[in-house]
Amino acid sequence: RVLVVGEKPSVARSAQRALAAEPFLGLQHVSWTFTSTRAHVTDLEFDGPPPGMCRRTGRYHVEGQAKLFTKPVKQVSRQQDHHVDVEHDLIEAGRGVDFVVLCLDNDLEGEAIAAEVESLLHHGLLQPQWGHDQQFWRCRFSSLDPDSLRRAILLPSSDGSLRDINLNFVDAVRVRRELDKRLGFAFSRAVKHVVWNFLDESRSTAADRDRILRVCQGLEEGESDSDDSDSEDKWTFDAGRWPILSYGPCQLPTLGFVVKNDVEITTFEPHAFWKVRVRCAVGGQELDAWSDLFDEEALAHTEADKVRGATMGAAQSTGASSRQKPSASSSHPQRALTPSSQLPARVEKVPHRDCKKPLPLNTPRMLQLSSECLGLSPKATLDLAEQLYLAEVITYPRSETTMYAPDLDLEALVGSMGSGRANVSSTTAVFARDLLRKGLQPPRQDGCDMGDHDPVMPVLGGGWRMVNGVMRPASRSYPLTSEAADLYDLIVRVFLASLAPDATIEQTSILLEPPFGGCTLRATGVRVRELGWIEILPVACLEDTPLPPDLVQAAMDGQRLQVREVFVVRIAAGRPPRLREAGLLALMERHGIGTDASMPTHIANIIDRRYAKVKVHTSANLAGKEKISTSAASRFIPSSWYRTVREMYPTNQGSLLFRWYILVCDELAA
Repeated sequence: RVLVVGEKPSVARSAQRALAAEPFLGLQHVSWTFTSTRAHVTDLEFDGPPPGMCRRTGRYHVEGQAKLFTKPVKQVSRQQDHHVDVEHDLIEAGRGVDFVVLCLDNDLEGEAIAAEVESLLHHGLLQPQWGHDQQFWRCRFSSLDPDSLRRAILLPSSDGSLRDINLNFVDAVRVRRELDKRLGFAFSRAVKHVVWNFLDESRSTAADRDRILRVCQGLEEGESDSDDSDSEDKWTFDAGRWPILSYGPCQLPTLGFVVKNDVEITTFEPHAFWKVRVRCAVGGQELDAWSDLFDEEALAHTEADKVRGATMGAAQSTGASSRQKPSASSSHPQRALTPSSQLPARVEKVPHRDCKKPLPLNTPRMLQLSSECLGLSPKATLDLAEQLYLAEVITYPRSETTMYAPDLDLEALVGSMGSGRANVSSTTAVFARDLLRKGLQPPRQDGCDMGDHDPVMPVLGGGWRMVNGVMRPASRSYPLTSEAADLYDLIVRVFLASLAPDATIEQTSILLEPPFGGCTLRATGVRVRELGWIEILPVACLEDTPLPPDLVQAAMDGQRLQVREVFVVRIAAGRPPRLREAGLLALMERHGIGTDASMPTHIANIIDRRYAKVKVHTSANLAGKEKISTSAASRFIPSSWYRTVREMYPTNQGSLLFRWYILVCDELAA
């Protein structure tokens, strides 16, 4: 008898289907049982009451803080969701089996969970038989397709996928969990201790104390407390009544990004910059050349006068009839020049500048794109991705890998998108056929293989079909929502974009260089030579604004450009934009905060604990994507994209909590 344990029910189900599909492997006399955990089976708790807690009042004393780092901890059974006793089910499933195959995720957490399962089942197994002393086998796999699972479970001698548990990984996870436990207790308790003592010792009025408590609870103006009692019992310790004032090594930096952005916005002081703009022409066509930015208006006017002096000097040297002198004052924002005022010009070209196609899709990037394009929260995105995975239309949705497996048949997968076997949108199908006709481009090689799972992508044979007007997955009988269909379409688009050509632009600049000194003036135009991947994934802004060809050719032929007017233009610095949920996810990924699976949890925690909130704005137009709406990619944008904006705001409680930690130790919030 063999027991196969997955990290989640979907993995156990996939392993069962993989082995059931090949009955001729000589396993008819083997009894297989499949079950799963739901993440960790055990939690760490202090051995006894937390140190420093008063048994009578339930409050903590500062004297007990140091003991938090020395008091022993022990593993206890974890309280599971969904009213399922996972520990009991595992023990029952493992009673009387000969071997256990641990199909946990191929990462550090999976290794730790495998060790927890081994410890739980060790005493229930039969005595070793058949000459095999090893009864627990750690199965490592990176893909849930049937062939990969069969190789990983049945052929340990050929690829070494079955081996011992890596105890170094197990120790690393245990140390991390223990540090999280001790640090979270210590700092969360310290914050509560400060607030409690302040309220106890404060001689402020009841109204002031009520205002303080409301701030600590994250209540905004107009919100009511769930406890409207005016009795003094409201100020005694009650864990159910008091707000959560907690510390987390990932929670606090996540909150910090939101608070810092809000501080930048609220403390923003408007200031201006200035540029010199010169309007010139050749053969009846005009263009504007611009200088660099100036911090002071006087400097900009000085440079403008230099340009006027240079053009007037050029006019005098060519015998122009006008003898107008440049203005001695720099207070005039513009000045008209004579038709004979000319400046020499030269052309600079950057013939091929590539806008690289995206890497294969990992979970953090999927969460960002879903929030930005579809307006879905990270938690909703993962839930929908799990539905798509169970419907067998995408790979496992929690992955940090951004490289395709070398043996993956990309051409067959793209062919299924274009042939109608996968019922993708007509736009996607046309792009897939065109991609096959022109030839697939190799995916980027600067990604990383984390060894956990394949990138998030569609699977061969997956897709949708219409049944009685309802969108259903092709391989299952139950329907999914339109939001799931939109997410599937987004995943397919990223997959095709990763195999498409890079977008290519040509940049041309005309430089005006006054011969008698002054700043260099530049007119720049951009021509999109090839949209490439942006046709299927319009998330980048490429402005197609080429310079007039006659002007470029005249400058290349050495003709001087006629200067019509010189302006000094005031440019106001814009207020920093409000941080959006997609931007917060990008910052977390860049700074290594959380994992692909825990990022949504950290964001959900700061929202559930009233440290931050999300304001959702909907619009019939492309909300917040005005640049893309006017770019060359605008005609490829799906009708359901960019209709929702999710912006992050800190609450009073979140701002005060983060600032308190900053005062205590800057490194806590770094």
